[in-house]
Amino acid sequence: KMVDSQQNVLDTGLFKDVVIEPKASEADSVAVDLIVKVKERKMRELSFRVGYGTLDEARLSGGWLHRNLWNSGRTAEIRGTLGSRDFNKGLTRVRGDLAFTDRGLFGRRLVGAIGIYGQEALVEYKEVENGEYTLDRLGINLSVKKNILRITKLTLAYTHEIVDVRDPSWDFDEDEDEDIRLQVGQDINRSLGFILSRDARRPFFDPRGGSNSRVAAQRTGGIFGGDNNFNKIALTWARYFKWYWGSVVALSTRTGYAYAFGASRDKGVPEYEKFYAGGSATIRGYDDGEFGPGDFLLLANVEMRFHLFWRVAGVTFIDMGNAWQSIDDVEGSDFKVFVSGEDYALRRDTDVKYTIGLGIGTQTPVGPIMIDYGYRLKRAVDEEGKKESPGRFHFLVGHAF
Repeated sequence: KMVDSQQNVLDTGLFKDVVIEPKASEADSVAVDLIVKVKERKMRELSFRVGYGTLDEARLSGGWLHRNLWNSGRTAEIRGTLGSRDFNKGLTRVRGDLAFTDRGLFGRRLVGAIGIYGQEALVEYKEVENGEYTLDRLGINLSVKKNILRITKLTLAYTHEIVDVRDPSWDFDEDEDEDIRLQVGQDINRSLGFILSRDARRPFFDPRGGSNSRVAAQRTGGIFGGDNNFNKIALTWARYFKWYWGSVVALSTRTGYAYAFGASRDKGVPEYEKFYAGGSATIRGYDDGEFGPGDFLLLANVEMRFHLFWRVAGVTFIDMGNAWQSIDDVEGSDFKVFVSGEDYALRRDTDVKYTIGLGIGTQTPVGPIMIDYGYRLKRAVDEEGKKESPGRFHFLVGHAF
């Protein structure tokens, strides 16, 4: 109960450190007094950050946060992000968020939140050579979160969103381009979703034990109305073990499935709601989002993390997975590890990708900063006998999972 009480105080967001010390009561030999020591956070915070990642590459963000609005424990936050993956194209992502959070909704232990967001992004479309389009998203999200147990949380959320897919870089004709599944135009999506999570990682930023599991389900359209009707579910599981010489073995599996229903059965799930694979957090050795969009996702990862010297850490890993256009496309032959380059070239979209690799980085108070290299065990060979790239480097803050 002391640990639960400590976590409840931290969950207010008003304190950065909470220590509860038991002390024998001077008035009652049976009773025990509790001394609670806290370090208060700054109630107002103005932040600016410059970063680099494999998704946005160059990124600039800023925000304003008030943790105790009107001395009520409520939180208000404004955030903005500018990103560019290619300076020749200028900004390729612009996003703004406005959020209001009440950690004692209706006088109960419920966390209620309202979020308004808008984003404009230049998105690559790999089914067309050098294809790109602009994706605009403007929406409002209402959510309620309940701590069922100390490490188990349930979140319910309703989202109303306007999405506009516009300005494809190629001459697009829906009647002629039957093989291109991109739905150009504006949609209104209304959805209800829930997330059930259990996070028992120890410690949080650099786990050396425990587990983390998550189930997320979303229903869009149907009784909620809107222009699209689809269901989407995603399952995540990770486990961490201490091993020899202070190393840690980390295991992870992730799967997702989406399908359209009703009036949307023929046109399918919108591309921006499908699954993608490839990149620093899924299959290293490939570009971010290189595979997909797909209605079915399957990923598995194994890592061994170890200390080298001073604050320098290393990692070895095996990644596998893919995003299939349809769950019906999955076949047993897709899971072969060793195939010829010529055969793999014909099956590159549907075959499971396998990579192995090494990484090195440095420890920080918020986890490691890593540079990983993933090597592809399957490499396609073109008609001229030339093999594709053997792999690539990835830069990431924190672990892949």
